[in-house]
Amino acid sequence: MVIEPENLPEHAGRKKVLIGEDISERLDVIPARFRVIVTRRPKYAFKDADGVVQALAPAHIIESGLPTEALLAQIAVSKYADGLPLFRQEGIYARDRVEIDRRLMAQWMGRVGFELEILAAHVLGEILKGPRVFADETSLPTLAPGTGAVKKAWLWAYARDDSTFGGSGPPMVAYRFEDSRSGECVRRHLGRYGGILQVSDKSGATSRCARIAAITLRDISIVSSRSRFLVKTVGTQTGSSIPRPTNQRNNRLYCICSISCRSERIENRICSRLARIRRSGAIEGRPPMA
Repeated sequence: MVIEPENLPEHAGRKKVLIGEDISERLDVIPARFRVIVTRRPKYAFKDADGVVQALAPAHIIESGLPTEALLAQIAVSKYADGLPLFRQEGIYARDRVEIDRRLMAQWMGRVGFELEILAAHVLGEILKGPRVFADETSLPTLAPGTGAVKKAWLWAYARDDSTFGGSGPPMVAYRFEDSRSGECVRRHLGRYGGILQVSDKSGATSRCARIAAITLRDISIVSSRSRFLVKTVGTQTGSSIPRPTNQRNNRLYCICSISCRSERIENRICSRLARIRRSGAIEGRPPMA
């Protein structure tokens, strides 16, 4: 936008010469608005001949339905990424005089989920190509169909992030919805995966997958901030089987290993951390760490 100066009477007959300008920037927004897209497919017949020709109807996620793919994406992102429930979206759209029932939007989201299943399977497949996978699950209150009651379901998450191990791939996470947190869910999700599965010490996946080498965060306490807290609290309890010097040594090891050196190669990182540990005396009198 350009704002020209006002033409005053005393400027009549004079020629203006541009010598500069002041530029300012302001953040603006274009509110989302609905529109109706009308698609026409003419039908043609031939003179003195039989038959009718017409272009095929374009494929849509909701066949013969109302929403475009852009509207489906808007609803899905608002619900799953922004945490905006469908009943609130229903009220928001009603302000623009667009009546979309939440139950109808729920049916649309079910169809979107079906179409995205191929992408979800691909993401999980890429995650399982890594040498290690981080797994966790959390409870998820869910409406029981036809009853109106709330039941307890579970959301499983499988993540891969090799940036701390010198990997160049992007971090990824895949989710799976289940009615249970049993080890059978993990077997079904991970299939023949033979790498390292890292889980929390309370996870239902622990020790339930015979074909998977599972390492709990409790077993590598100096790596996990959560487990570091556990080590500290255990050492302060009466009658603890872990002596205080052991806790102090573990805490020193954690502080050394938490020093950021992610940009280094994994071999250099191990050597650097071992050198720091030896200089600190944290393993004095003990055999070198594996």
